Order: sequence, then C-alpha cells, then structure tokens
Amino acid sequence: KETYVCAKPNFNFNEQEIQYNNSLAGIFEEKFDNNPVLYSDYIDKSISLYKKSLAMDSLNYSANYNLGIIYHNHGVSVIKNMDNEISFEALISSQEKAVEYFTMALPFLKKAYFIQPDVENNLTALAAVYISLHDYESSNMYLEQLNKLKEGND
Repeated sequence: KETYVCAKPNFNFNEQEIQYNNSLAGIFEEKFDNNPVLYSDYIDKSISLYKKSLAMDSLNYSANYNLGIIYHNHGVSVIKNMDNEISFEALISSQEKAVEYFTMALPFLKKAYFIQPDVENNLTALAAVYISLHDYESSNMYLEQLNKLKEGND
C-alpha cells in the first residue's frame, strides 16, 4: 500500500480491502467449521472481518450473506447441542439464544436478497431462518420464489 500510494496518492483501497477481509473471513470460517473447539475464536474473527467490509461497503453481497449464514448456523448449533436431559429453564434459555441468533441473521440475509434477489442459496437461507422463527408465511414466500427460480433455470 505504501509503495502504491507514492505513485497514486489518492488511490482508494476499499475494494481490495473488502476482498481481502472477505477472503480471510472465509478462511477463518473454514478453520472454525473443521474444528470448532480448537478454533472457537476464529468465528469471531470472521464476523469482525465481514463487519469491517460492511463498514466500507454496506451493500457487499458476500459479507452480508456470510454474516447471515454464520448467525443462522449459531442458532442451529444452539438447538443441536441441547442436552436431552435439559432443565425447563435451560431449555427456555437455549431457545431464546437460538431465536436471538436467527433474528441477528435476518437483516444480513435480507440485505443480500435486496442486492441479489435471485440467488438460490440466499433464498434457501431466508426460508430456513423464517421456519426457525416459526414465520411460515414469510418462509413460504421465499420458497415459492426459489421454486420459480428453479423452474426458470430448467
């Protein structure tokens, strides 16, 4: 950067920084997914990098979509990791935490949808989040759009 600025002092590095942040965030995400216990702090690094990208460009599809997926997956993980012998209070607490993560996923997935409305993975993710929140009407809306998209691609 220092060398490049000498030649072009007013050069804006935002695009390159966003690509770098998103790529590194993806690597941290993969490391976390491969071993969540050993690399538990990597998901926080990933979230931080995606948010850094969004601070530079709030309409960056990749950062929005991936943050939505991370939060959705956190919610799913909370539910999957509940003990079978859980107390009623712990059950309520876990459900509230899962709903919190699903709710955190929505703004990012909705923005990704706004940016690129015809991406199958994002439509699927939105439908899944709304199912997780028991909003079947909204879920069905995205599933219908997904089906129309798939029919159009055939």
